[in-house]
Amino acid sequence: MNPLKKSIRILLVCTAAFLFAGTAFANAEKPASSGDSNLANLIDIPGRQRMLSQKIAKAYFFYGKGIRPDKTRKQLLDSIREFDRNFEVIRKSTDNPGVQDMLVFIEMAKDELAQLAKQPYNKENASLVLDMLEGS
Repeated sequence: MNPLKKSIRILLVCTAAFLFAGTAFANAEKPASSGDSNLANLIDIPGRQRMLSQKIAKAYFFYGKGIRPDKTRKQLLDSIREFDRNFEVIRKSTDNPGVQDMLVFIEMAKDELAQLAKQPYNKENASLVLDMLEGS
């Protein structure tokens, strides 16, 4: 497996890492009222990240095929920014060394996804985008 595909597969474990981070918060001793909304937000992030990764791919394909290019380009870039913001929420929300180690690899993979999605549409790039979504 080439290095790009290997690191892309790491991106697919982001849901597990985010859930692990949420579990780390759930096990932390905090007053019930102070962390409830923060914990709920952390638990919600994996679903949003999965939706955003699919939205990025859809926008990439639509933009590449010239389907409403003004709207799909904006959607592509907005989705990448939101994905990055959500990632930062998780990264800043845990001090668990194991989770932080996983997040380093996930960050590399998400950056590769963003970089690829910003490249011109062609069959090779389209194939890589599909590989990234495999299993999500």
